[in-house]
Order: sequence, then structure tokens, then C-alpha cells
Amino acid sequence: MTVFLFKTSSNSLHSNFSSRRTTRLGFATSLTAEYAFAPPTALVFIAQLDEALAPATIAERESEAFVLQHVREIANGADPYRNTLSGHSCRVSRLARRLAEQMELQPIEIERIAAAALFHDLGKSRIDSRIWTKPSCLDPEEFEMVKMHPVLGAEMIRPFPALESIVPGIELHHEALDGSGYPYRLRDSDIPLTARVTTVADVFDAMTTTRTYQAAIAAEAALATLRHLAGVKFDVRAVAALCEVMEGCRADAEPALVYEQLIARIA
Repeated sequence: MTVFLFKTSSNSLHSNFSSRRTTRLGFATSLTAEYAFAPPTALVFIAQLDEALAPATIAERESEAFVLQHVREIANGADPYRNTLSGHSCRVSRLARRLAEQMELQPIEIERIAAAALFHDLGKSRIDSRIWTKPSCLDPEEFEMVKMHPVLGAEMIRPFPALESIVPGIELHHEALDGSGYPYRLRDSDIPLTARVTTVADVFDAMTTTRTYQAAIAAEAALATLRHLAGVKFDVRAVAALCEVMEGCRADAEPALVYEQLIARIA
């Protein structure tokens, strides 16, 4: 069966973030039609942004502050309790924002991180959903397909010129400090902070929520894994910020109960 459909250049590099700019409207509508097999939740946020920007002027659509404000409103209006791609992206965005605040980053950087986190899995909409719902381990070919989703997601955001700054956070959120990540096997400072903070939030959510291929683990176990790999795979400051944010939550409680408390703290 055909499980992977996308249109991209084979020489797409993470450094070429500004390619193919456009300010045309109806972008999300055309994507939804072209990739009709994708789960509706995979494109919901980009569709909402497209709709919100429809009445805006060209100058407003090219204003980073203007567009990021709309992204924040979309994230605030999403349901973080849904066990869907949109629920996951909402939680990751809210948690990434909280980590960035805990790290005392500049306000504009906080907004960029939260936006990148909201759209970090957008590229999954261009991969057959049967892969994401497969109850067993992926075979090598399927995993290679999965590893393309950060690049595909970055390409889907590029038509929004005001969001150029968040493309690295989307394209590089599966990179690791030791060079073992993907898609480019970058190391250390070659991975921008936007991606490193998004990674920590993404991994924590992935470990503490149930997936088709794995059961959720307790928050304390997830934190222990992140602490063990801080400085090896994960950003030290982002992991420390997560530990600080989690203070006061019942780390040994059932994963769902921990998440209820955590979401309440980061809403």
C-alpha cells in the first residue's frame, strides 16, 4: 500500500528556512484537499490560522507579532485533554511556553517557542495515518518515513512569512545534542533553542500519555529519564525548567491525574 505521500525537494536543508515565501490565502484549504487522507486534527490549527488571517492586510500577515498573537489565541482555545494529535500539540505548546517562561527567555522568544511547539507535528498530516495508529513497532521503512515529518511540517509553515522564525523549531525538534537525532543529525549549539525546548516538552508528553504502541508512564519516571539524558540528548536548562514546573504535582500519581494538575498549572 502507499503509506507516504509528500512533495518536497530532496535537497531541502535546515538552513534554507526562507524559501518559497507566499502570502496567498486559502493555503490550509488547499492542503486539506491535497492530503485528504490525513486526520482532521492534523491540520486543524493551520486551518484556524489561515481563517484568522484571511481578513488581515498583507502588512499584518507579514508581521510576526500579529501572527504570533493569533497563534497564541488558537493554542489557548484548544482542548488539551483530547487524546488526539491536536490535544498533544496543545499540551506541548502550553508546556513549552511554561518552560520558556521558567527559563526567563525574552517575550518574543517565548512566543516563538510556543508557536513552534503547537505546529511541531504538522508534518504528520502528510504521512498515512495508518502508520501513526499501528499498534506494533514500525518496520525500518516505516520509521524512515516517520523521520521525514519534521521537514514536511516545516515546508507547510513556510508559506506564512511571518512565521519564518519558528521553522527551525519545527524542522529540528527531533534532533539530539549528541548527534543521534534526525533529520540532519545536528549537535549541540547547531540545534536552536526553539527546537531544544520543544523537544523536552514533546518527549515528556509522549512518555506520560498513552499511545497505540505504548502505555503511559508516571511523570516521575519520565522526569528521571529526561534528567539522566540532560546534556546528552536534551537541553540541560529546559530539563531543569521542567523539573521546576513539575514541583507541587504528585509525581508518583497516575499519569492522567498528574496531567490534570500539570495542565491546570500551565493553562
